[in-house]
Amino acid sequence: MSRNPLPENEEQRVAMLAEYDLDYADLQASFKGLAELAAKIAGTSVSLVNLIDAYTQWTICSHGIFLEQMPRDESVCQYTILENECFEVKNLSTDDRFKNKYYVSGSPYLNYYFGIPLPSGKGVNMGSLCVMDSQSRTLNDLQVRQLQLIANEIVERLKTYRAMTRLRKTERETKECYKKLARELRDTLSRISSCSADALNDAESDKGDVLITLVRFIEKESRNMTRYVRQELLDRDHPLRQTTILKNDEFNQLVLKEKLEKLYCPQAQSRGLSFEILTDVYTQEVAFSKILLLQLFGNLVSWSLQAAGPGDKMVMSLKLQPTKSGSELHAEVRFKANTDTRESSTVCISLASDLIQTLQGKMERRMKDGYIEVNVCIPQYQK
Repeated sequence: MSRNPLPENEEQRVAMLAEYDLDYADLQASFKGLAELAAKIAGTSVSLVNLIDAYTQWTICSHGIFLEQMPRDESVCQYTILENECFEVKNLSTDDRFKNKYYVSGSPYLNYYFGIPLPSGKGVNMGSLCVMDSQSRTLNDLQVRQLQLIANEIVERLKTYRAMTRLRKTERETKECYKKLARELRDTLSRISSCSADALNDAESDKGDVLITLVRFIEKESRNMTRYVRQELLDRDHPLRQTTILKNDEFNQLVLKEKLEKLYCPQAQSRGLSFEILTDVYTQEVAFSKILLLQLFGNLVSWSLQAAGPGDKMVMSLKLQPTKSGSELHAEVRFKANTDTRESSTVCISLASDLIQTLQGKMERRMKDGYIEVNVCIPQYQK
């Protein structure tokens, strides 16, 4: 059983958050001014913008305190997402739910909390905007209303991020279709060129001057078009394009490794685990689509951390392999299984599976000699 108070629509809520495909570590600049404004309105020393997934509270922006993440069951905001309007605790130090939390019983000795949920629609709350202070206080109606307006602005900005993600996905799908049509055109022109060559041989043997001229023209033009399709439409973006300059919708293995380690190594350490990500030296700088990958691998790693035995080592291996239609991103996660299966929830692994299906990939899980191995394959089509 989870120790977290869970909304009735928890699975829908976590899935909705994953759809936003947010890079939690890169959002500070977008919300910094709003967090600072919230603290100023409330007259508190601390304000946070938090998003909550199945296991973790991700602080995408903070003011007055440095915080990037904490276990969900250590947070106050896990209660805020259960509410429709707000959640307030006048005195954290006397509330049995929070008095033993490290930030209450120790530095910075926070004692007051006021949080507003961040709704994404359909009764789903992604996280919260909260203000906190070491001194108890009372917020008036105007302050509460102003904080609600800030929370609304945060939600609108998050929805803008989601819209941009969907546009990037649509753009990639369009390019994929474009490349498919280009390959079909190339193949058709190649067949025309081949047939023209055969017809030319037949025409030359029959001494048909007009027919020879016509067939030679068709054969020449089909060769020119084939060359154009190959050089301008197909070869320009090779599936294993080596580059050090990534587009906004791209990662390579090194960037993905850096982001996952930054997000999840602290969680691994808190559970007494070591977490290592290995990249393929031959393809580690090759660009591929980043769409939904942080959410996919984030949920996979979160589940693995819960399912892994204490004190063990968890290893993720990344590799990019070329295919006829582009390339495939392969990832393998291996760890020693936790004998206490109650520690592992199925929410994250189910969500990872759904995201893999969305990306038209596949996942395999198997147990071998007490170790769990998870293999993921995500197709990366030519652009």
